[in-house]
Amino acid sequence: MSTNANKQIKEEKTNDAPRTGYYYEQDSGSPYLFDIKRHKNFGYSAHFHPSIELYFITSGEMSAIMNGKTISVTAGDILFCNPYDVHHYLTSDECFVTVWRAGARFLAEFQSFYKDKVFEHTLRDKEFNKGIFEIILGLPEAPGDIGMLKKIAVTNLILSLLIERYGVRDKPKRSGEIAAKILEYIHANYSQQLTLRQLAREFGYAEMSFSRIFRSSFGVDFRVFLSELRAERADAMLNDEQFIHLNVMQIASACGFDSAATFYRNYKKCYGTTPLKRKNSE
Repeated sequence: MSTNANKQIKEEKTNDAPRTGYYYEQDSGSPYLFDIKRHKNFGYSAHFHPSIELYFITSGEMSAIMNGKTISVTAGDILFCNPYDVHHYLTSDECFVTVWRAGARFLAEFQSFYKDKVFEHTLRDKEFNKGIFEIILGLPEAPGDIGMLKKIAVTNLILSLLIERYGVRDKPKRSGEIAAKILEYIHANYSQQLTLRQLAREFGYAEMSFSRIFRSSFGVDFRVFLSELRAERADAMLNDEQFIHLNVMQIASACGFDSAATFYRNYKKCYGTTPLKRKNSE
């Protein structure tokens, strides 16, 4: 890859710690999302969105959990995330990726012609994938510099080339839908008292059966899952000027923590430090 080509893609600044939280990824929810980022993979916990996400592995290797299934990819592979796939990128210090995302507006033609079809998650023809990568590299660095018609055309071109090489498959009946609904429900209710029993009842399962479904989908027990989400939401509020009038414990309470000890224990588990020390280090 040339140096000039590298300059065409925005470097995304990330922290050394994995992202936490299990949720509907808000910034990927816009139907007009269209962006390209290049960064070192530090991991990203389980989330979902209506956009597509194409991960081109530029160097190293990484693992991901897609709808509960663990996948490994290496340099030259493409990891493809279909709309509403629940996915979890695992930390890999030696892996660099280039990510292209396109929102629902740019998928309209594909979904019209290929109703209820999806792409495989792993696309491993490395020589072919280089051509897809070159198309992405040829785009302007700032999405605002690309007109709507070009965004639509580029999306359709990339997807048509992928179909010619890899084909599409029928969307599995469950294809992450249950997991996505669970995430959406928890994201809407994490600040309230929420138990595994309540959640199982909400989705029509026996508690033990639901617990197995939950762990197979997200690779972690419900209580750990919920505590990490609350810590992630608290951290976001602590760094948002909109909530500057609230103290730490008011924010912790608003995120569903019932005691200072519980909040600080879970926050430190996620971020390795206290909120004050984390803020002062930024």
